[in-house]
This record gives sequence, structure tokens and C-alpha cells, in this order.
Amino acid sequence: MQTGNGALLIFRELGHRPTEGIVAYRLAAVARGLDRPRAARR
Repeated sequence: MQTGNGALLIFRELGHRPTEGIVAYRLAAVARGLDRPRAARR
């Protein structure tokens, strides 16, 4: 999760919106898989 959050921050900083969305979606999927619905929604 921490590595994914780091990647999300990098893409946000670069302003690459399409990749930011993909990373955010995949992080949410991982969080759901780990039974962490609050983290998935965030």
C-alpha cells in the first residue's frame, strides 16, 4: 500500500491524470481485497 501511495503522489506531482486514475483504482482494489473499505473509498 505504501509503495502504491508513493506512486500515486508521483503521478499527481507530474500532473499525469490518466495514470493517476489507474493507480488510484488499483490501490482501491488492493484495499478492498485486504478488507479495508475505508482505505478503498479514500
